Amino acid sequence: MVAIASLATEPLPSLQPMTAPYPLSFDVVWLASDRHGCLGAFVTGGVGPVPVVALTPAPGDPEDIELRLLELPVMAEAKLSASTPLPESFAALVERGLFVYDWTDVHRTRSTQRNAYQRFAVPTRAITVDALPEDIAAVARRVCLAGTDFGADEAIDVTLQLSCERGE
Repeated sequence: MVAIASLATEPLPSLQPMTAPYPLSFDVVWLASDRHGCLGAFVTGGVGPVPVVALTPAPGDPEDIELRLLELPVMAEAKLSASTPLPESFAALVERGLFVYDWTDVHRTRSTQRNAYQRFAVPTRAITVDALPEDIAAVARRVCLAGTDFGADEAIDVTLQLSCERGE
């Protein structure tokens, strides 16, 4: 029998990609595509579930996806899905052709929580992955909610489609 010894004095680095920690208490936006290639912006409310793949950056990913999305040209108007006024930050995303979903459970009691992102606004003209600059398109393709149609689905439980981290 031959013994193999390691000469390393420190642990070997993991071969798995590093996952960023959940951005607890920060109202952040993550991006996904649906089965038609349309784009959805998901606003966490500081606690909503975020797919692990969205927390795992790949080489070439934009550092701040929301800022990168806001660099896209205005191409649509917003149709509200909710009865509350559209926040300015949501309006800016919808004007760029994205469906906007919000984690409204952050404002609910436990007994009234829906455990799903609620559609807040719909663009009059949706942008698709193919119309995006490659750095944004790569993120949208990786975070694909293949069982979802943003144009039809008013509520989405992303935990049924992808492994997620939560802030709760």
